Order: sequence, then C-alpha cells, then structure tokens
Amino acid sequence: MNVHFPQDEISRAESVHIVDANKQYIVPTSGDPIRSLIQDHIVSAVILTKIDTFLTREEFTQLLYASCVPTPAYSSQAVKFGKKISALVAVDDIQLPPPAIWKPKLLWTGKQVITAILHHIIKGHEPLTVEKEGRIPMEYFGKDATERKLFVYNNDLVHGIIDKAQFGKYGLVHTVHELYGPDIAGQLLAVFSRLFTFFLQMHGFTCGVDDLLVFRDSDMKRERILENSERCSEDVHSRFTAAAAATNDFEDPLKLLRETEKVVRRNGESATKRLDRMMSNALNALTSEVNLVLFPGGLQKPFPNNCLSLMTLTGAKGGLVNMTQISSLLGQQELEGQRVPRMVSGKTLPCFPAWDISSRAGGFISDRFLTGLRPQEYYFHCMAGREGLVDTAIKTSRSGYLQRCLVKNLECLKVCYDHTVRDADGSIIQFTYGEDGVDVQKSSFLGKFEALLMNQKVLLENLNAQLENAHLSKSNGYIKELPSELKEKAMHFFSRLSKNPKGYFYQIKRKDLMKLVKLKYLSSLAEPGEAVGVLAAQSVGEPSTQMTLNTFHLAGRGELNVTLGIPRLTEILMHATVSISTPVMTCPLLDWRSREDAEFIAAKLRRICLADVIESIEVSTVPFSTSGKEVYTLYKLILKLYSPVFYPPHSGITLEVCMETLQTIFIKEMEEEITKHLLLSSKIKSFTRTSFKDFVSDEADLDEPASHEAMESKNVIEENADNVHESNDDDDDDDDNVMDAEDLGADAEKSKRQANDEIEYDDNIENEMSASDDEYDGKQSESDVESVLGDKEDYDIGGQDPSTASKEEVSQTPSTIASTASHIAPEKEVKSKVKTKVIKRCGKRSGRVLLAESKGLEFEIHFKFCQDEPPVLLGELALKTAKRVYVKACKNIERCSVVEPKLSGDPLSLQTAGVNLNVLLNLYEYIDINKIVTNDIHAMLKTYGVEAARATILNEVKGVFDAYGIQVNIRHLMLIADAMTCNGEYRPLNRLGMQKYSTSPFCTMSFETATNTISESAFHGYVDTMDSPSACVSLGKIVKVGTGGFDLLQNIQL
Repeated sequence: MNVHFPQDEISRAESVHIVDANKQYIVPTSGDPIRSLIQDHIVSAVILTKIDTFLTREEFTQLLYASCVPTPAYSSQAVKFGKKISALVAVDDIQLPPPAIWKPKLLWTGKQVITAILHHIIKGHEPLTVEKEGRIPMEYFGKDATERKLFVYNNDLVHGIIDKAQFGKYGLVHTVHELYGPDIAGQLLAVFSRLFTFFLQMHGFTCGVDDLLVFRDSDMKRERILENSERCSEDVHSRFTAAAAATNDFEDPLKLLRETEKVVRRNGESATKRLDRMMSNALNALTSEVNLVLFPGGLQKPFPNNCLSLMTLTGAKGGLVNMTQISSLLGQQELEGQRVPRMVSGKTLPCFPAWDISSRAGGFISDRFLTGLRPQEYYFHCMAGREGLVDTAIKTSRSGYLQRCLVKNLECLKVCYDHTVRDADGSIIQFTYGEDGVDVQKSSFLGKFEALLMNQKVLLENLNAQLENAHLSKSNGYIKELPSELKEKAMHFFSRLSKNPKGYFYQIKRKDLMKLVKLKYLSSLAEPGEAVGVLAAQSVGEPSTQMTLNTFHLAGRGELNVTLGIPRLTEILMHATVSISTPVMTCPLLDWRSREDAEFIAAKLRRICLADVIESIEVSTVPFSTSGKEVYTLYKLILKLYSPVFYPPHSGITLEVCMETLQTIFIKEMEEEITKHLLLSSKIKSFTRTSFKDFVSDEADLDEPASHEAMESKNVIEENADNVHESNDDDDDDDDNVMDAEDLGADAEKSKRQANDEIEYDDNIENEMSASDDEYDGKQSESDVESVLGDKEDYDIGGQDPSTASKEEVSQTPSTIASTASHIAPEKEVKSKVKTKVIKRCGKRSGRVLLAESKGLEFEIHFKFCQDEPPVLLGELALKTAKRVYVKACKNIERCSVVEPKLSGDPLSLQTAGVNLNVLLNLYEYIDINKIVTNDIHAMLKTYGVEAARATILNEVKGVFDAYGIQVNIRHLMLIADAMTCNGEYRPLNRLGMQKYSTSPFCTMSFETATNTISESAFHGYVDTMDSPSACVSLGKIVKVGTGGFDLLQNIQL
C-alpha cells in the first residue's frame, strides 16, 4: 500500500476535507452509499441479530469491549491548532442494557449488542429511529414475518436483522450519515466491522456438502418436471412451424425436424431469433417451476442453518443463481441473448443430429453441479463463460474511450455563483444545475419526509444549529423560491401533520415549517465551482463497463430489437449518428379505436418485399445455345408466386401488382446484381484483361454495333483493369515498405504502424459523421394519409416511385457504387469520374435478358451468359434481389406491429421498425399524435425542435441504463443532454464536436490531432482565453474550478 505525506497546508486541507474516507460515503454517480461492510461481516451480522441468538454476560461485555473501546474521539475535536501531538479523549463508560432473560440465567440477545452500540455512538444527540425492509425473501421466515423488516426505535433494535440492505441506500448506516454526519457514520462502520469480525471468531462459519442436499421426494418432483422439457420443445417447434395444424400430433419427430429446417433456411436469422425466443420463454418457465419445488422447502437443511443459503440470501456473497446451479439445474445457456448457434450442417455439436429439436441440443442444461455435468453440457456452459470473458475484454476499451470523449467535451462545465452551469467562455448551459440546483450527494433524503418524520427531534436539532448561522437564513439573491415539486410535497406533509394533535410538529406554524424546509433545501444546493461536467462524464462512463448485451427484444410481436449497451451510448453521445442502427417509433391509438383498426394500420405500414410473395425459385441451364453465329449459355429463371388467397389482409397488394414489379424493377435489379457479381468474380479469380475486353465487346455488339458509347465503355473497363493491377502493385509496395521498416528497426515500424492506425481512426470517425442534414432530409417522406391508405402508386416500389424513377436512377444504387469503387484505385480526380461511367455502363440494360413473361402464378426470365463467363448461382442472386425489391413499402418503415397495453384500460399501440414521423402525423384520425415516441433523435430535432431532441436524449440514455438496472442520477443526464443541444443543434461529444463548438484551441489539441489543431489555430489566428481546464494545466495555472474558481484578497495593513 502507498502512504502519502502532505507537504504543505493546501495538501493538508485536501487530506482532511477531500481525501478523508468519511467524506466520500456518498458516490456522486447516483447519490447512493458506496461504503459498506461485505461478505463475512454480513454473515456475522445476520447470525448475531437473528431472533434466537443469546449471549452470556461475559460474551456480551467482551463483544462491546472489542468493538467500542478502540473508538477514539474525532481528531479535530481533540487536537488544538498548531500542536504537533494528537491527544485522544478517554472513552466514556459503555452502558449495559438490562438482560432479556433473567431466569434461570442472565442472557442478552444479539440485538441488544446493536442497541448498546447505537446508544454509545450517538451519545449526546437525539435518539435515532429507522425502519427498513431487509434483503431476505419473506418465505424464508415462516409465519413470523416481522424479522424481515428492521425497526430501530430511539436507538433500540426492536425487531429485524442486519443484512446487506442495512448498509445500502436508506439503510441504518445511511440514515445515521444523513442525521448525524459523516464522522459518526464512519465510526459506526468501524465499530460494526470490529464487532462482526470478533463475533465470527467466536461462532464460526463454513459450508459443507450437507448444505446442498435436497429431499428425495423433492428431487423426484424435479425429475418429473424436467422430463417434460422434450415435450415442451416439441410443442414449441410445432407452433413455430405450424405443423401441429396439419398433423395435430407429435408422433412424427422427423417431419417436425424437416419442417424446422425449411423454415429456418427460408427465413434466415429472423426465424432463428423467433425460435430461440419461443424456446427460451418456455424453458425459463420450466426452470422457475423446478426452483420453486426445491427452494426453500426442498433443502434438507433449512435457512438459517443452511450456511450456503445464509451466504447467498443475505447478500454476503453469491446469489440465488449460484445456489440453483449447484442443487437444481443450470438452465438455458445463452450467447449474445440467443441460444447456442447451429453450424452450417444444422448441428449445435457434432454429437447431435442435424436440426435436432430437443431442448438439450439447444443448450438447455438439466444437470447440476451437485451430481455432475455431461461432456456436452460442460461444453455449452464453457461457451457461455467464454463469451463473458471476451465481451469484458472488448468493451473495456470502448467504454474507456467513450468516457474520455465525455470528460474532454464536458470538462469546462462548472457551477457558478449565480447557480447557473456555464462553459469556459461564459455561455450558459443550464440556468440551474439539474433544474433544481441540488447537489447529487445531498439529495438522498431531500424528499424522504417519512424517514425524516420519524426523526423529528434530530432534524430540528440540526436545523436549529443552522439557524445560528445568519448567512444561511438569508437568501443569496439568485434562488429565492423552493422548487414547485418540493413545495407541493412539503404542503402535503404539513397537512398530514396538522391532523395529528399528538405529533411533535403539531404546534409548528406553516410559515416556520416552510422556513425549515427552505433551509434544508438551501443547504443541499450544489457548491459554486463544482466541476459538474466531469462528474456527469464519469457518472455515465463508469457504469457503462457493466453493460454486456448489445441488443434487447422489445415488447410486442415480430423480431423487433433495439440496440443497447455501449453501441447505443456511442450512437447517442459520441457520434450523434444520423442513421441509427435500429430506429423505432411507438404511438398509441385513440381511445375509441378498436383492434381491427390497429391491425388495418399496421398492415398498411408493413413493408412487403418480393421474397415474401415468392413460393419457389427454379433455375435451369441450356448450354451451347446459339443465336446466329454466337454461342452462349441460357439460364432460365422461373419464379412461382403464392396465390393471392394467402396475401396478408388489408395489405392492398394483388397479383397484378407483383407481376408489374417483377417486370419493371426486378429485371433491372437482377441485371445489376449479375454485373456486380461478374465484376467481383473477375477480381477474385484473377481474370485476364483479355476476358474483360471480350466481355465488353460482346455486350457492345449486342446493343449497337461499333457505337461510340460501346467503345467508350470498352476503354473504361480496360482502364478499370489497369487500376486493379496498379492497386495490387501498391499492395506489394506496402509489403516492401514494411520489410524496410523492419530493417530500419523497431522505431520505424512503430511509427509506421501508428500512422496507419491514425489514418484508419480518422476515416472511421469522419465516415460516421459525414452524413449531412441534406441526407437526413432525404429520409423523410412527403406523403399524406393517401400515401398510406391509398393505391399502389402511392408507395415506394424498389426504393423509388416507378412513375418518376428513370432507368439510370434505378440502376445507380449506393451498394453498386460502394462495390464497384472498391476495385478502382482513387488516386486522381479523373479516375473518380471514370468510376461513375463504369457504373452507368454496367447498370444499363445490356441485352442479357432474352425473355420475360408471366403465366398465371409463374414469371419466367431467360438470361444469356457468354461462354467465357464463370458459372453463376442464379437462384441465390434472385433471392437476394427479391429481398431488396419491394412490392409495397412505406418510406423508411420496415415492419409494424400492434403492442398490447402495459396497464389495463390503456389503448393499443403501434410499434414500427423504422422512423417516418410524417406518415404518423398524417394518421391523426387513428392514432394519438401527441404521444409519438421515437429513438431517432435527429428525427425529433427536425420535426419537433431542439427541446424535443433534448428530452429524447435524456429518455434514451436513461433507458439504456434502466435495461441493466443501473441507477444514474437524472441530474447528470440532464446536464449532458443540455450540453449537446445548447446551441440549437445536436452536438456529438467527440473530436469533430470539439473542433466545431469548442472555443479553446488548447482544449481541442489536448484531446486528439494536436499537430493539425495547432497548425489550423495558428493559420486562422484563433484566441484562447486560458479559461478551460486543459489550457490552465498546459501552462501550469490553477484550474478555475473548485477552490480555484475565486481569488482571495487580503487587506494587509502596513
């Protein structure tokens, strides 16, 4: 351990008032206690304070002596200023309470030890009253449930036990800290620590095998329940494949297996997620049923004699999950929120059959550690454990960089003397910190009138002491009134007291009570100079390391997932992403609308692609087909559509609409996909330049012989091939450079690697931030109600309106640009123009389609391929294209589902995957447009304004932490939301945000890209007022926060 010796008076003052552990009892992140006793101390506390613990006079006095006698007086009370030697005040006598049992032998209870300690610690003050629920569940106490709730009345422990909850929020120690200050709370923790350590030496504690054993009849019930797991799996798979409706039995598992394979292979990942969710819900219910049989009544040793349950239930160490894994079962193993994935063969492990529908093959472990695991179960369990290790290693760097971005962007924010939060340049971020000005560390009991009511005398004693300070009773001129919410609570509190004539506050007037509440409020305000920006950044960055899963399933139907965890925080705070990964809209229907109306609107908003209406795809080839002197391979593609009887109700699509989409959009997209595939194959298989020339010349001859356009296309392709070879040569040069760097030494290699990393990082950040407002405007639909409820022409087909989209616009897709551009070396501006020409030439109809006709439910297309072109899996290309072409689509909305209300009496809601606020606003006759909620912050900013965007940021960040059960004080999130929107825009908290909004060049260059920032600042003549913390540290000045936020003027008389 390190010992720090203060060398001057400033360091001494910091050690006494800041470094002192008693002063750090409350953590600024959430306002909750951070100091407590753990593990063996908790076990000892429960054993000592349980109802049947009795002590003799010798044991009782020994415990009090060992815990209370070493307690000194607080050093500041005993040490006179300027003295070098500290003197301790002699400890007062410890008063023994009367014994609980007189005959036949004097005995004291364990609760009386706590009573004696409280009387000793709080001597000289008004007594304490605490009422707090315990951690141990109710069913473990039997008929006498009074022991679950701790009740201390006037320092006497009446009933209840001390467990982990009494050291947490609003517990015994927290209440002592609030009423009597941090020093007495620190003494109480020290006394409890010595007491519980000494008592555990007297009593002892250990776990054995007999703590794990269960009764035989309970074990047999467990086995009978687990036998139903296979039947449960068959039931779920039958509902998943709808096979039960056709066969109505479970006698043919092979048929069920084949049906499962068909559905999963046809629908892909979405079907896998739906099956995993259905199986997990069913098996989790089975696991809960088993645990209810064994706990608490199934164990041979009941609580509290069972040491393992005593350790887990009281919060000492471990939890109920550890106990169930030992004595009950391990349950369903999940990786990234899903069951164990299947290999390409359909197996989860080589020992299982392909597409095995059993629960065991999916990762459900019915074994337990008590009786051992089979090898397959052991492997599944190790997979889940490995995921936790890998995830921890990956998220550490991401959460660390997120916190660094937040700290550097918010380090200038501080509370000023007018209680506003301002930036380094004096611009106001918040008019009052957290909208009420209260310090997070002082806000715990501010609204807990019930707890303060039981300690009326202590509260008045503290407030009377504050009344003696005249400056506290006067207003500071800036905050004169109480917050409205606090005033309402105080008035309700006063009305309750006025009805109780026996109460202590009965004689107090309303004016006096409001004065006391105002004093309490003013004493809880944040101190001027508080670096609230850094506190907010650390309060968000530190809990982010506890986030594991990246996606969560939303309530409702369909595969609707939202991004959470570190990726979502990065989207919201660090990048302010325009196109988020999982946009979602939720809006309730009007109260008088029925479920039929909800289903009607959901069907109209739901996107339907060609793949949804295609029943089967057949491909046949005719080699050596001839047309004149030309020999080619003919591919016949036959698409068979579903009968219109099976089309979704209210969707509005017909067979004619599907055939028209195939004729107008699908054929063009197929030609585009084939061209992209051939270009990619040419690079992979290293086609010669001659094959490219022949390919282009054949295509040009078929279109228009010896035309200027064909010759231009030929030259473009030749130049493209040259660029491909040049890029390959560049790669070889890079390898040579690496070898040269190794020859020059490790320093050259390190500098080269750092340069490459910096380039890659810059590109990544700029790509994520390059989406402009114009691109976002393109996402919004200009349609009205008719575009949602009207005919086919009002929808987007194939991503564009077929009535206005030209051939070139349809062919030039972003994916084509990205795919083709990757093969061209972007070294000159001329070559970038050439790339566009290549895309346009390849995207135009090249004469590859020889026939396109429809016959009933079938649509047949003939494609022509030259002899020197590689074979093409035309069925896969057709399926890929069919998933990209839409028969009916509403702009930016992929799916829409009806969500059940959370509370009875509330209306149904619509939930969409994708955001288009204009469409919902035009549905005012069906939905309540005043309650539209979306996680797309840019959409809220563009549609409703900056205040709505600020509220969305607040709700989204809070929702991310709530999903993991992490409590972050709302004041920190308010400050971050205000800092991101104070300029009327949505500011990212990264390097680009600092370059655009920061007024301190020193602050910007101390973050990233220092050289570029220095050059740009010097070139433009930027001015730094040296007010930011980074600027002050750079020049050795005192940072203008905390005690550095003011100057001292001393009147020295000469």
